[in-house]
Amino acid sequence: ATWGNNAERERAQLLSRAGVRVLDRMPVTELAGHLSSAALVVGVDSGLTHLSAALGVPTLGLYGPTDAHLTGCRGARAEFIQADTQCAPCVAATCRNYSGPPLSWQQEVIQPPCFATLPPALVWQRCRQLLAARGPAEVVG
Repeated sequence: ATWGNNAERERAQLLSRAGVRVLDRMPVTELAGHLSSAALVVGVDSGLTHLSAALGVPTLGLYGPTDAHLTGCRGARAEFIQADTQCAPCVAATCRNYSGPPLSWQQEVIQPPCFATLPPALVWQRCRQLLAARGPAEVVG
């Protein structure tokens, strides 16, 4: 897991309890080396997710407010899941369009709420499919 600030680092540390390795800060060239040897990369619309897809690593991009059809990760072994709320993709930095009840997972409110339509079970299913695929996979949404 990578992180950009202290809050992200704390979340990454929670993932380390499940066997995920949390990387220290390092130059992007060094991160690229780690990404290229990964069995699978799962991430949101970020430079590192795009980089892993470009490197040919099996990559699953999770898209909430951003539009996967416009900026989705691309590569021979890259796929993405687009959030499925009425207001997604809104491409807004801060959610202003969702008007339903608060969406939560394990008693924690999800922000932005569109990510609630990408539950862990769905993400895990798509990860397993991506890892099981033989040869190049199509980019799907």
